[in-house]
Parts: sequence; C-alpha cells; structure tokens
Amino acid sequence: MNLVIDAGNTLIKNAVYNSAGLVMVESHSAWLPDWIHSVIERFPAICSALICSTREIPGWLPEFMESRNIVYQELSHTMELPITIGYESPGTLG
Repeated sequence: MNLVIDAGNTLIKNAVYNSAGLVMVESHSAWLPDWIHSVIERFPAICSALICSTREIPGWLPEFMESRNIVYQELSHTMELPITIGYESPGTLG
C-alpha cells in the first residue's frame, strides 16, 4: 500500500492506494501526528509514502516514516520526472 500526501496552502490531503486503486481519502488543516498515526494504524500494509508540499514539512514526519519502515520520498520541482512542468515558476506550483 502507498500513502500520498499533498500539502497545499489551505488543506493537507492524504490518500491511500493499493494495487487495485484508491482505498481512502482525507483532508486536514494542519500537520498533526495524530492523523498520520491513525492512517498508519488503519492501514499497516503501507510501505511507501510520497509527499508534495507547499508548506514546510515537519521534522518529525521523516523520522516517523523511517521508524515504521515506510520508504519516504518528497516530490519537488527539482526532481527529474518523465514529464515537463510548463508552469513559469514550478517552485510555487501547489
């Protein structure tokens, strides 16, 4: 299972996927350990997480992921991707 988190200016959306597709979607207004713990407890088969954020990612999050043996990757505009971002300032793209 995979956890995907999109932290925008207004909401932090998270979704869980498995090989069949979307399993769960939620949204939150802030980075809180409680909801991250809850997702991991409900879906213990999560083995990877992809996070895209316009906000600062809290320092405890990568440590928490590592402690649960979840492979953690932050998606940013500086990563090499198989797509081209045509936005004028990709670093500000939400």
